[in-house]
Amino acid sequence: MNGTNESKPTGPSRGEVETLLLLDAVGASGCYGIEVAGKLGLSPTLANTVAEGLEPLVLEQLLHRAEDGKITLTDKGATLLRDRLSGLGIRR
Repeated sequence: MNGTNESKPTGPSRGEVETLLLLDAVGASGCYGIEVAGKLGLSPTLANTVAEGLEPLVLEQLLHRAEDGKITLTDKGATLLRDRLSGLGIRR
């Protein structure tokens, strides 16, 4: 060790990973909030908790909640997901 702080690229934060996973789970066709847990392979008992976790993304305008409760990606959310995954070298 030479005692200097070498700059290493850092990966995404936990919060960013969670955001990307939720955006990806909602997907281009959208879904209802209670369906997201299943799309993530989580227990159905977590459906309401995961659905509640979407609310900050709705407030950030990354997701849109229709009057019937269906959640869809906004253009802003789709762009963020696409650009960030590309920046991480993840191809879909």
